[in-house]
This record gives sequence, C-alpha cells and structure tokens, in this order.
Amino acid sequence: MTKRVHIVTESTADLPIELAQEHDIKVIPMSVEIAGATYQDGVTITPEELYQRMREEKVTPTTTQITPAQYMQVFREIIESGQIPVYIGFSSKLSGSFQSSVVAAGSFAENEVYVLDTKAASLGEGLLALEAAKMASQGAEPQEIVSTIGAKAKTLEHLVVVDTLEYLARGGRISNAKAFLGNILNLKPLIHVVDGALIPFETARTRKKALRRLVTLMEERGVDIQNQTVGISHADNLQTATELKDLIAERFGTKEFIISTIGATIGAHAGPGTVAVFFYGVRQGGPGA
Repeated sequence: MTKRVHIVTESTADLPIELAQEHDIKVIPMSVEIAGATYQDGVTITPEELYQRMREEKVTPTTTQITPAQYMQVFREIIESGQIPVYIGFSSKLSGSFQSSVVAAGSFAENEVYVLDTKAASLGEGLLALEAAKMASQGAEPQEIVSTIGAKAKTLEHLVVVDTLEYLARGGRISNAKAFLGNILNLKPLIHVVDGALIPFETARTRKKALRRLVTLMEERGVDIQNQTVGISHADNLQTATELKDLIAERFGTKEFIISTIGATIGAHAGPGTVAVFFYGVRQGGPGA
C-alpha cells in the first residue's frame, strides 16, 4: 500500500525523536530566544540546556512562532515528493503558528495541503500526530485523517502540575507577590486545557498530593484508561513522571505509556519541574468545562 499522506507537526508536540522517525512524522522546530540569541528547539538547544540556564542563570526565554515561509517550504517538499501534507498543529490559543500554517496552505492549490488546529499542546499534540501517522501508514485519505483526529482532539485531556510559580511570575502570568506566597506554602498549581487555552483550576499543597489529585481527575474524566496509551511529559523531572506513571498503572492497570521530555518551546513558559499527563475522556476540560 502506497502512503499518500505525510504528517507534519512542530516541536511543541514533544514527541520522542525515535517515535517521530519511526512513523515518518516531519517535525518543524520552533525558535527560542535567550539573552538575545536565537535557538531552534531540539536542534541547536536541548531541553536540558534550557532548564539548566533557567535555573542557574535565571534567564527568561521567549519563543517565536513558525513563519508561513517555513511551513511553505516543508509543504512544498512533501508535495514534490508525491505526497499530501497533513499538518497536525499546536493550539491556536497558545501560538500564532497555526495561523501561519493556514496562510502557507492557502498558497497551494485546493486539496494539496490540509491543516488541523488540534487545540492541544505538548505530548497531547504528539499523541494526535502519532495517531494521524498510523492512519496515514494504513492508507487513510487526508479528509478522513483530519476528521478523525479532529474528533479525538476534542476529547483529549491535558492535566499539568507546575512545580513552582516562579517561572509563571517571570513570564508575567501571575504576580510576583502571589508567586512568593505560593512558593512559601509549597503550592503546586494544577492547570488543564479548555478549548485550546491553559486554565489554572486548583492548587495542591505538595507534589505527592498533586499527583494523587491528577489520578483522581483521570478517573473522573477518562474513558477506558486501562486500554489507552497514556502520555506523560516532564520538564527535567523524570523521577516525578515515573512516579505518576506507577500511580496510573496501579489505579487503572494501564500498560501503554509514552514518557517524553517537554521541549524548549513549552518549557520556556512552564519552567523546569513541570509534569503533565494526557489521555482521552468524554470532552476536553472535563464534564463541567
């Protein structure tokens, strides 16, 4: 069977390199700027290097969206190879990159390029790109892939625990006073995604309580978690990611996991120590969202 579709995503998908290569997923790197120097996420800077600099040098990185020209180049190369590009994109609520992909796709003839705003981030986006690539390898048509993955994206849950409020304060997302108080109290903010936007919804007193709360929320929101591939991403915090995996396996009997490092783009905002879990439920953000 000849594969007609080639899946494209970006480094915000936080897919392990070996998985992206195995499933022939084209990953476009986003850019991160630190102290006036620009780096390509996963190409000229590793997540580990970023987190080390954030901790030791107290730098506040900024990120840059992918340009229409960058998308056009990738789409053109795929079309010239005789395939149809299907772009599984980072949430438009978190970056202007998706709009750049729309502009780029519009420069080609109709039905030559397909783009999907997943309203997802990190390994949530990665799980969707992976599912799309599996469909492509089985000969699915681009319209079918976009429709199926779009429907799955609406049920994809993101639950995030931020290790410290410090980095959110540096980026201006909360006040320094609130961060100072939160860090003294050792509060761990819990964040979820609702319609593509990151929404803080409660806090836990300690890391262990935060992890237990994530598992409880998975039980409330998830569907057939035992038979899912659950994604866990972490920002230089493999120990906590592994602890969360063990809690999920114990509670639900889940056997399939993908654990990945949060890349430089998302890590620049979330900060080191962050841990996130991704799974399918009834609807994104839970029943009351």
